[in-house]
Amino acid sequence: MNINYQESTKTIRRNPEMGYPHFSSWQDMKKEGIMTSQQMKEAVQNLSGYVNLLYTLTDFTKNGGGADMPITEKALSDLGDQLHSLASRGGSALLRFAYDSRGERDKEPESLEMILTHIKQIGEVLHQYNYAVAGLEAGIIGLFGEMHNSKYCGEEFSKPIIQALLDACPDGKPVLLRSPIYLKAWSSKEFSEIAGWTPEKGSDAARLGFYNDGYMGSDSDLGTWTEDMLTRKEGIDYLNRMGTQVFYGGEYSGAWWWTTRFQAWLPENAIPEMYRSHVDYIRGNVFKDEHVSYENFIYGEDYEYSWFPDNSAYYGQTTWKFIRDHIGYRFVLRASDAKAEGRKVSLRGQVENTGFSSVINPKKAVLIFKAEDGTVYQTPIECDVRDWLSCQTTPYEFSAMLPEEAAPGRYEVYLRFSLFGITEEACRLSAIEFANEDIFNEDIGGNLIGEVNIQ
Repeated sequence: MNINYQESTKTIRRNPEMGYPHFSSWQDMKKEGIMTSQQMKEAVQNLSGYVNLLYTLTDFTKNGGGADMPITEKALSDLGDQLHSLASRGGSALLRFAYDSRGERDKEPESLEMILTHIKQIGEVLHQYNYAVAGLEAGIIGLFGEMHNSKYCGEEFSKPIIQALLDACPDGKPVLLRSPIYLKAWSSKEFSEIAGWTPEKGSDAARLGFYNDGYMGSDSDLGTWTEDMLTRKEGIDYLNRMGTQVFYGGEYSGAWWWTTRFQAWLPENAIPEMYRSHVDYIRGNVFKDEHVSYENFIYGEDYEYSWFPDNSAYYGQTTWKFIRDHIGYRFVLRASDAKAEGRKVSLRGQVENTGFSSVINPKKAVLIFKAEDGTVYQTPIECDVRDWLSCQTTPYEFSAMLPEEAAPGRYEVYLRFSLFGITEEACRLSAIEFANEDIFNEDIGGNLIGEVNIQ
């Protein structure tokens, strides 16, 4: 058996909860259900992989043209159906709910209590279909649900709203805030305290990340980082400490003629910051056009730091391709060994994570044994892929028993990490693909890590 332990330069599009999520246009949750065009309905029915799902709630507010009232059972049922359908195709969603999708102010309900009621109702659905939920972009208040231009953005309102969203998001999954000002509001800490704060792992505070809709738009990311609140350096330092626990992402923003007045977007500045801030996902990429494009720069040793992983496979590639392929986690099998004693199979090896970030939500770990006749056996194992941190090479060692019904012979051994899917097919479709050449088997959703002969 020959395994190539070098990193390939393939773009992996299928891995869960990282990269460029599929983006859905706003869907209107109305009294009679989720209403959308036929084209949009068909698009949502075919979504798979990592997806942004966006929903408006204006029909349940007086200021939006309806009445301040709870979300109807039909609208909530439709939401659950969409999540279940996505999960059946191996997908998961980063969701945002909002009262505005057109840039119009003051569309929220007239009382905080009604907002909290809506969040609680949404949370009941998300908990029921938790297997389809990657996390929440906090949103809900302000223009486009981006937490600005609303009376509810003040600390007295935003703190209970953020806590309600934490309660609504299931299984300790991440809730992303628009900017550090909301972390201050929720935590009641001063910015000077946040600058050196490391929330306890597993706490609500450790679940709060950021979605940066001004990403690389200026040296302050269009006001995300400011000298009088949290500076860019302080913010990146905070994310560097927190990035193994919570998502950080957002949307490239700013017109090229404005962005190019600043230095943050330049690859020599952006790439090390992407590693330190642990970028998990990016929605949109305006930096691939004739005026300002990462395709105009070539990745090489001059971009590297001593603490970087082994990125030598990408020397000579454009920085756009390098960035695109390293958003989130990226696993490279660097060594492997497999031995069998009777029916006991022991495996050890090393995996390097060359990506900007790590796996955030738990994944299901399974060893798959494939016989020469194609028969497959699966054994769950204890292996937490969240421990395979960015910029680190991590050893693994585990063992498993081949079932008694398995005939003697040669077996290929595959390792699969996947979402906790509702079916075996969903697990296969949501499996993490390693960045080595020719070791991922799409038919079973596993990465080849060894071969053994069972006597």
